[in-house]
Amino acid sequence: TEWQTSAGAINAGLIGFNAVLCSIAVYSMCGQDLRLTLFGAIGATILIRLFNNLGLVPLAAGFVTMTWFIMLLGWLGPKFNGTPKEPEPA
Repeated sequence: TEWQTSAGAINAGLIGFNAVLCSIAVYSMCGQDLRLTLFGAIGATILIRLFNNLGLVPLAAGFVTMTWFIMLLGWLGPKFNGTPKEPEPA
């Protein structure tokens, strides 16, 4: 499989657009955690390339898929979304 990207696609913003959208969404939803923000941006970029290699038209699929995946991680455990666990009353 080819993982190379044309300079035209990069210059047109087709590669970084989903990463920026995912970064904004994850940063605002997940307690302003930069680790999750970078994870989302990198994951969205990889998903765009994966969808292109499969012959699918990705559009905003990388952004949507990665944002929902990080939200799923946040649902599975509070340590993933950066929100502190409230102490239980004594």
